Amino acid sequence: MNKLLHNNILFTLTLLGIATALAFLFFSFVSENTANIALLYIIAQILIARYTNGYLLGLFSSVFSVICINFFFTYPFFRLNFTLSGYPVTFIGMLIITLLTTATTSRLKKQTEILAKQEKQVQIARQESLRANLLRAVSHDLRTPLTSIIGTTSSLLSDGSILSV
Repeated sequence: MNKLLHNNILFTLTLLGIATALAFLFFSFVSENTANIALLYIIAQILIARYTNGYLLGLFSSVFSVICINFFFTYPFFRLNFTLSGYPVTFIGMLIITLLTTATTSRLKKQTEILAKQEKQVQIARQESLRANLLRAVSHDLRTPLTSIIGTTSSLLSDGSILSV
């Protein structure tokens, strides 16, 4: 397993753990309104989508979040019960939010990479242009005196005996 994937998995698990701990804290103070707990998991999913690569961890976090909400924070507690009214809507909603966020952030990351490559190519083109201009300037500065030296030398060689000092 490469290091980037390992870091992404660790980041995902850490954020989901933090979201779960905050959800338990929130639930202990306001146990009758568990709808806001889903927002904690949605925030975690958005952060996971933003700071990890690929869709798999986003999908995992979505499914994990829905299962945690169902298992820990809806009656009957500590049991999975997907037959609750409105629960499929919550599951589908969280899944859609995760997919859209992951797709958007993945696209933005790819566009950022493309822009970085284009910027690097522009920088290389600028350096090449500067190098070519410097070479032309040096070449011109050397050719001008060389032309007069060659002309004078040529005159001396061909007509050196006629010319006076």
